Amino acid sequence: YHLIVTVAMITRFCIEKGMNEQKAYGMSDVYIRKADEAGSIKELRGIHRKLVYDFAEEMAEIKKSETVPKNLRLALDYIYDHLNENIGIGEIADYVGISESQLRRDFQRYFSLSPLKFIQEKKIEFAENRLVYSDISYVDLANDLGFASHSHFIKIFKAHTGMTPMEYRNKKYRKHFIES
Repeated sequence: YHLIVTVAMITRFCIEKGMNEQKAYGMSDVYIRKADEAGSIKELRGIHRKLVYDFAEEMAEIKKSETVPKNLRLALDYIYDHLNENIGIGEIADYVGISESQLRRDFQRYFSLSPLKFIQEKKIEFAENRLVYSDISYVDLANDLGFASHSHFIKIFKAHTGMTPMEYRNKKYRKHFIES
């Protein structure tokens, strides 16, 4: 119960300090599910350590992004809110109220990535988390993230991580719980 209260409090605090609600609640759900599945105090301690680290890391990214212009913060909010969809550059630009070319320039300037690469990177980061902390199938994960096909998801995932989703899960799944 202590872990669940900790997750709830950290989630609420992070949202108050600027974390996207969907992202915060998604992380919270993952850790609560893992706590429910934990088989020992040692495993709970590992989950606790990992959740604190992950939330702190996300907040550090938010802190860095505070120097990012408002239009990019709006774009980031849109991306995180629609991560499970096939997001188009035009949609983001329309939401923010700037041209597509301006959006591309701003992303390149502040993130050294195109908006498409940034979106892919965030989707893969989300997928990595789900592969480690859940039993979701690869097909369902690809669908949840708005990829056109399972094979396209595998191709993009491998380009970012050097491994297929199956290889990644086999290497990382619950490993940190055992080692903690």
